[in-house]
Amino acid sequence: MVGIKKLKETSGFTLVELLVVIAIIGILAAAITPNAFKAVEKAKVSRTESDLKAFKSAALNYYTDTGEWPADEIPGNDPGFMTNVGDVDGWDGPYLERWPDTTPFGGQYDWDKWSDRAGITIARAPNLTEKLMLLIDKDMDDGNLSTGNVVKLDYGFQVILQRW
Repeated sequence: MVGIKKLKETSGFTLVELLVVIAIIGILAAAITPNAFKAVEKAKVSRTESDLKAFKSAALNYYTDTGEWPADEIPGNDPGFMTNVGDVDGWDGPYLERWPDTTPFGGQYDWDKWSDRAGITIARAPNLTEKLMLLIDKDMDDGNLSTGNVVKLDYGFQVILQRW
């Protein structure tokens, strides 16, 4: 009986020991969580930049084959990088493997063609903050969202891929 009594007295953790372990776990979680969110943001920025570079390459190849830039399309629609939209002479695509359904930030990519330039607009992307736009701008342009080929708009974010 003496052995059983001693075992009961020494088994388990004290409240102080449990509180110390919980505090250590909380401190580690507080240190790791912000870095995890930063990694997710960087991955989204990287994917967006990769998509934009693929669009630029596709647009230049399209132009090389047809002698014209793809026509303006509604957001989310392929302007002719995957299929011969409008039965354009000289089209030798596809120029992209796939047209992304959404951007990494929500919203859709929109191919735009104006009289003097062509590019991609990321419109109505709820998770695309100005901070993330600036990261993309620093990597792809001049780091200023008001000038250059990467600019902030009232309704989104625009990347000019080609000027003429």
